[in-house]
Amino acid sequence: MSQRFDPLLRELIPAFGKSFVRILDPDFCPKLVLRNLKFHRDEYFLPNPRGGPPRRPDLVAKIRARDGEELLLHVELENQFRSARIHGILDYNHLLRLNRSL
Repeated sequence: MSQRFDPLLRELIPAFGKSFVRILDPDFCPKLVLRNLKFHRDEYFLPNPRGGPPRRPDLVAKIRARDGEELLLHVELENQFRSARIHGILDYNHLLRLNRSL
């Protein structure tokens, strides 16, 4: 997403988090306990597995599934789809799973 909209979206998505999740995947929502959705306001910096500067995911939230499993919701704000970006997002997801502090 354009740099000028990133701060706005980082505020709007958590403010309307439950609606955001319902819109993204209405079929998956019944499996979630949406009242437990909690976005992390802190900026998380994750080590870069390929070297270089640490990575910072745009938005990370915790949510519990009805079966009791705790899930992470990871949102990356992008202006347009770029297939090259998929590897970076998969790296983020892997690093988030390894990070015990979330």
